Amino acid sequence: MDVIFNEDASRIRKGQAPAIMSAIRHCCVNLLEKEGSSLSMAHKRRKAAWDDDYRAKVLAA
Repeated sequence: MDVIFNEDASRIRKGQAPAIMSAIRHCCVNLLEKEGSSLSMAHKRRKAAWDDDYRAKVLAA
C-alpha cells in the first residue's frame, strides 16, 4: 500500500479516519487489480486519476 498510495506519509491520525481511509485504499487496489491491462499498479492509479474514461473502465470492471 505504501508504494502505491504513499500510506506512511498520510497525516490522517484522529478517530476512525485512518481505518476508513485504509478500507478505501484497499477497495481501490482491488478495483485496479481487476482491470485487465498490463500496466503497473502505480501507473494504473495515476492514469485513473487523470483520465475519466479509464477511471470509468476501472469502476465498471
